[in-house]
Amino acid sequence: MLSPQFQSTGTLYLDEQLSNQKANSLVEAFPLLGSNGNSESQQAIVQSKQLAIRVIQHLGLNAELQGPAEYLPGRPPFWRWKLDPDPKQHFARGLVVRDCRTKPDVFEPVEYTLRFLQGGRFEVVAPEGQTVAQAALGEETQTPHFGFVLEHLGDHPPPADTTLVLKVCPPQAVLDDFFESLSVGGVGRFSWESNIINITFSARSPYIAQQVVSELMDGYINLTQNWATSVSRATLQFVSEQLDEIRQDMEKASNRLAEYQKESGLIQLEPQLEAELETMVGFEVALRQEQLKLFQLRQLEESLEAGTPDFSLLATVDDPLIQSLAEKLAELNSQIAATQAQFQGDYPPLQQALHARGALLSDLAAAVRRNVEKAERSERQLTGTVGSYKDRLAELPARSRSLVELFRANKTFEDLYSELLQEKQRAKIAEASTLSNIRVVDLPLLPVDTSAPRLMLIVGAGGAMGFALALAAVLLPRLWIHWYSTVEEVKQEFDEPVFAVIPYRGRKANRPRQELLETIPQSPYAEAMRLLRSNLLHTMAGKKQQMVLVTSAMPQDGKSSIASNLACSLIKTERVERVLIIDADMHKPVLHAIFQLPQAPGLSNYLNGEATLEQVIQKLALPDGHTVDVISAGPVPPAPVDLVETQAMQQLLRHAQENYTFTIIDSPPYPLATTASVLAPRVDRILTVCRIGRTNRHMYRRHIEELSGLNKHLGLVLNIGLSRTQAHVYGYGYGYGYGYGYGYGYGNGQGAEAGANGNGRSTGAEGSHGNGHPSRSRHLVRRLFSSRPLSSRSDFPSEKP
Repeated sequence: MLSPQFQSTGTLYLDEQLSNQKANSLVEAFPLLGSNGNSESQQAIVQSKQLAIRVIQHLGLNAELQGPAEYLPGRPPFWRWKLDPDPKQHFARGLVVRDCRTKPDVFEPVEYTLRFLQGGRFEVVAPEGQTVAQAALGEETQTPHFGFVLEHLGDHPPPADTTLVLKVCPPQAVLDDFFESLSVGGVGRFSWESNIINITFSARSPYIAQQVVSELMDGYINLTQNWATSVSRATLQFVSEQLDEIRQDMEKASNRLAEYQKESGLIQLEPQLEAELETMVGFEVALRQEQLKLFQLRQLEESLEAGTPDFSLLATVDDPLIQSLAEKLAELNSQIAATQAQFQGDYPPLQQALHARGALLSDLAAAVRRNVEKAERSERQLTGTVGSYKDRLAELPARSRSLVELFRANKTFEDLYSELLQEKQRAKIAEASTLSNIRVVDLPLLPVDTSAPRLMLIVGAGGAMGFALALAAVLLPRLWIHWYSTVEEVKQEFDEPVFAVIPYRGRKANRPRQELLETIPQSPYAEAMRLLRSNLLHTMAGKKQQMVLVTSAMPQDGKSSIASNLACSLIKTERVERVLIIDADMHKPVLHAIFQLPQAPGLSNYLNGEATLEQVIQKLALPDGHTVDVISAGPVPPAPVDLVETQAMQQLLRHAQENYTFTIIDSPPYPLATTASVLAPRVDRILTVCRIGRTNRHMYRRHIEELSGLNKHLGLVLNIGLSRTQAHVYGYGYGYGYGYGYGYGYGNGQGAEAGANGNGRSTGAEGSHGNGHPSRSRHLVRRLFSSRPLSSRSDFPSEKP
């Protein structure tokens, strides 16, 4: 369904030998553009904004017509072009805009309505509704903002009352798109030639592509030819102006001589006087020529001081040094013009070229100054010689002296006129004989093969991309995802028994904090907690007391809510008489918030000796009448691990073992904090919580390896919970500040940890896993393309020896 693109290409050749030919005139030693064989500078000139704007305006590329499709140039889709590849059927029809030139003060797009009348005439209506112009097809139309010519490529013009909208932009607004479609360089089958320039343009119409290349080639050739003949034209204009003045003076002198001869009757001079007069006229003509030369040199000196040398005056100076410097200056000027068309003023090569130009101007000014001094000396000598002849003529009789003066003036002007006339002829010959060094090798042809879209390339790239995406979807869960994505994946990796799989309880954004304790006995979550309770009771193996440490590898894995719900579930069975839950996470305590009990006095107060055991044990009454003893964490100490290693902690554990059926210890994540490693050898069972979709593989492997070395009675609790994105939105911020390091962040904020349900609002500094939160779609990909087989083992653990 894409629109086809067409490319047209033309090739130019820079003839270096031809460009170095010199004209036999005053304008010699000036090379034509490109004589140095530097095709890169010529390519920059072809891509100059000056030529581009000229082409854009002439072809109307800055204008767009909108209206009925039958009156617009066709833009068929690729499939239709393939069915009928005839350019005339699709593109050589409809209305087109040509010579669309905006006014200098137009900087924004302008829209007008074209309403057709009878006989191919139309009127231009402004947005306000008034008619601003009337014209016919093929005629130039002027509006307040732009001028244009509307042409019709079809056989019959649009009928009356046909309406179209013409939108015109300033050409500068479409320059970027124009240059994106333009390619200029020495590529293609002539790439081995440094003085070959290929011009390629891509457009949706083959006619536009061909016309743009043709216009660029013609414009470039005309521009370089005009630059090459500019000095000859300037010299010709200067000599013509001098000829007009000399002719008028010669006519006046001739008339005065004829009147004097008629009145005096004297027709001829004596032979001796005529010979002296001939000599004097020669010196006077030489003096006039030297004065003209001196005038030109002084004018040239002034232009050099102003930094704008007059090349027409430079061409008249008969000095090899000045001509050589003028050649270098002309070449350098062309390079500077080409560079300025493409780069800003601070471009280093441009700055170097401008510096070199300044040095050339200084050398030229010094050379011209020497020629001025030489011309002044010559003028003084000729003035003295002519003065001596005039003194000798002054001694003649009055009648003879008057006749001699008239003959002298007439002869002088005749000789000057003859000399300037010859100079004018030489300037004309120089202008006519100046040949362009640009030769057309390949004319742009009408392209019939599309350059885009490339069907096979698109199909091949699409197939390769589809295969790559499918392969990535299969491999990424194994190679890139750093967390556990399925329950089966955890079961298959570790030999430790799975005590329970905690399901997702559902999402309620406004659920109160106390509802982290499950209150619906028939819910899947409550059933999972009962399963965890049964498995723990099964592993007691006749023991009357059991001490269980609940920990995890990372924050926000749900261990605190699982520990609190486990304690409430255990007290409801007849086999359990008393339950004590201890908040040993003195880094970021959360149990007091879950149970809505005071944080102090708590464990840290007891371990510091600030409170007794009876003072720190708080009774939690459940709705069904059962009670659970709770020891909250107390104030956050500066070094929690040091308190856990005290003798007071051992006394607390002995008291719990003697007086409670089950003691649940909520420990901070390990190895982020080392509390679990201190308590692990002193407990009967370690329950480690792994959160699917969040727990990092490498962290959890280290967590299991190190804890199993401290206590062989290790059990897994797999918490499905929320996805990591949902945990971020609805979970409790834990605030450990984990980011692929093992430091434990100490913050002053207190917050409840994200539980199995992950509900509630954060009340503390929220921890952040280094992997970030995956989207729901990525979680779905992990579930769909997980490469691990389903485990055939039972979810019910057995006691390990």
